[in-house]
Amino acid sequence: MGERGFVADLAARSFGRVPEGPELMNPRTPGFEEKKRIRQAYFRLCLD
Repeated sequence: MGERGFVADLAARSFGRVPEGPELMNPRTPGFEEKKRIRQAYFRLCLD
């Protein structure tokens, strides 16, 4: 595993570390929705 990226959504004034797969396996973990939101922002803003 290497360095993980960050994503910044300037319009929404939010940023975060892009989560990896294992972090999104259990929806009952603390911060799950926030991690999911950051991942969605990464796909929306950084990938074509």
